[in-house]
Amino acid sequence: MIINTFFTISLLLCCVFNTFAQGITEVPLALSQGYSVFHPGVGGIMAEAEDSPFRLELRGIPKNLKNITRHQFRVDEKQFFYQLFIGKKISKEMFDQWMQLLKYVPNDKELFKEPLRVSVYAIVGEDEKGNKMWLVDSDTDSDFSDEKARPLLMYSQPLNFEKYKSFADNAVQVKYQRLRNGKVVEETLLLAIIGMPEDENVYFNFPRHYTATINEQGKAYEIAIESGSFVSKDLNEEDNKLVVLTNKARNTTVDLSVPVRPNQYFYLGDVMYQYLGVDGKKSVARIRKVQHPDTVKSAQIGFPTLDFKGKDFKSEKEVTTELLKGKYVLLDFWATWCGPCIKEFPRLKALTAQYDKSKFEVVGIIGQSKPEDVAKLIEKHGLTWSQVLSDKIVEQHGVVSYPSTLLISPEGKVIYKDIKGEELEKVLAELIM
Repeated sequence: MIINTFFTISLLLCCVFNTFAQGITEVPLALSQGYSVFHPGVGGIMAEAEDSPFRLELRGIPKNLKNITRHQFRVDEKQFFYQLFIGKKISKEMFDQWMQLLKYVPNDKELFKEPLRVSVYAIVGEDEKGNKMWLVDSDTDSDFSDEKARPLLMYSQPLNFEKYKSFADNAVQVKYQRLRNGKVVEETLLLAIIGMPEDENVYFNFPRHYTATINEQGKAYEIAIESGSFVSKDLNEEDNKLVVLTNKARNTTVDLSVPVRPNQYFYLGDVMYQYLGVDGKKSVARIRKVQHPDTVKSAQIGFPTLDFKGKDFKSEKEVTTELLKGKYVLLDFWATWCGPCIKEFPRLKALTAQYDKSKFEVVGIIGQSKPEDVAKLIEKHGLTWSQVLSDKIVEQHGVVSYPSTLLISPEGKVIYKDIKGEELEKVLAELIM
């Protein structure tokens, strides 16, 4: 479920676009608070161990709080570990290990040798009534005496619009330092801290997204872009998605099929565009007007499905889009380590037995898995439908999580996305007589 928040602070730009010869337009993005119409994800922060080598001395912790846990949030992990290494608080070996985990090659031009305030502490405790409260060191001075205690809101199902809104309303503006263009600057970041029932860890996200206005055929369209499921501090070039906001979409539930990922398509009125992603350094979205919409294929609802070619894992027979036309086809994207994927096997097995193969077929597309593990699961669960092991096909369809599904019509159009369980059974019963 995607929830639209009405408290978004609109900082819309009267856009001056940069358009290149190849038809790519750069749309300047402005920062807005809230989650807009997107479903916010969360990242976890474990309680800090007493013997942690990164532990700092904290002051001003309220005496009325009991059972306190400390949670250190690193705004800039690269700078954090670099300054610990420069200050001889961690070894070269440990520093190298962290850089490998962060997939970062240290660059002196991007790191500052003097310590910067890049570590934010949150503390969680219980007040006199047993209520869980949290405080964050908003000015990163290790002193909590000037901070306000807030109730720890719980990230529990079912989530609704008011719950999302409360997370953002309960967030705190945090000040921190960073190196930008060779100079140390102070910036702010809206940080939400959230709890989960019976869990000592706390969870966080940044209740902010990006907005812009695009003019097409004399009409202004507002777009919103979500970055990194609200867990990325900066504009995330690898994980982002776009929504065209309409009056109908405001403050209502929006279909999960609406968000557009890079290299997918969207309409402004009756004009089709391709979304090419974002440029984090320029803070722009890149779009391109499609000259021949009738030729476009995409893994989006309403579009002709993408062409693919693969081989069945066991028989090695060719499996192609063309050979699957004329029947309803469920593309089931899964991985051997995905528990929810495996739980769907009995249902899929029953459906393949219920419907004639000339009317309905399942094709498993397996990614991020070892061939030997695939073979074991096919044998163990008696999977009788085609299975194609191909990271390339998974990536081609823009699949970023498992399980994912696409239901394709006999004409070759995508008609449902991420449909499974009882909903899949019901839809097939209505479609196939």
